[in-house]
Amino acid sequence: MASSIFQVISHLPVLILLLFSCCGHSKEPVLDCIPSLRVPRNTVWKFPEKETLKINCTVMTESHCWKNLSASWCKIEDIDHCRPLSYSNHSGTGWRNITENERMFFLIFWNLSLQDAGLYRCKSDGPVFTASHIINVTVTALVTDVEVVSNEKTNIRDTEQSVVEPFYLVCSIVIVVTLVLTITVLFKTVNNKDSEPSLEDKDLLTTVSYGAAEDSRSQMKCMKEQ
Repeated sequence: MASSIFQVISHLPVLILLLFSCCGHSKEPVLDCIPSLRVPRNTVWKFPEKETLKINCTVMTESHCWKNLSASWCKIEDIDHCRPLSYSNHSGTGWRNITENERMFFLIFWNLSLQDAGLYRCKSDGPVFTASHIINVTVTALVTDVEVVSNEKTNIRDTEQSVVEPFYLVCSIVIVVTLVLTITVLFKTVNNKDSEPSLEDKDLLTTVSYGAAEDSRSQMKCMKEQ
């Protein structure tokens, strides 16, 4: 009994060293493989519906940690709740290598809809949980944009018509007044020409007046002789 206890005690330091070595080896990879998820603060993506949108976050970790890294996207529905996304034909994820320690993690929306608007973040689920800053996705409606454009065009046309109509009115008035004045001047000119005697009439009047003067002189002489 005493000998067995002595053997256990003699092997105790070895067991302790083995325990520390195992714990050290098991914790070192975990501490070494904590990923960094980078998204600029106040990131906003604004896209029209029916388009394809790709939002991304940068993931950085040691090169030997990628095989154990698990990352995903979630949509924030409450202050304390970020709902994991269920990927389908409408949305999915993708990776792009940048360096051996850095990759780009994408969330892809095909045929973007108004329901896709909201707040998103990427997160690592293992071996250590980390999360990125929030990404704000804003989706604009195509119908609304078209209506705004058509209203702007209508307003422009109305403005052009409001400017052009008075211009044509003024031009019409000026033309009418000019025609009236021209016709009036022409009539006055023709009437003045008709009222003036011709050269033949002037000669005839001169001859008649001269003959009458001669007759009156001859009558005066006759009266004196008598």
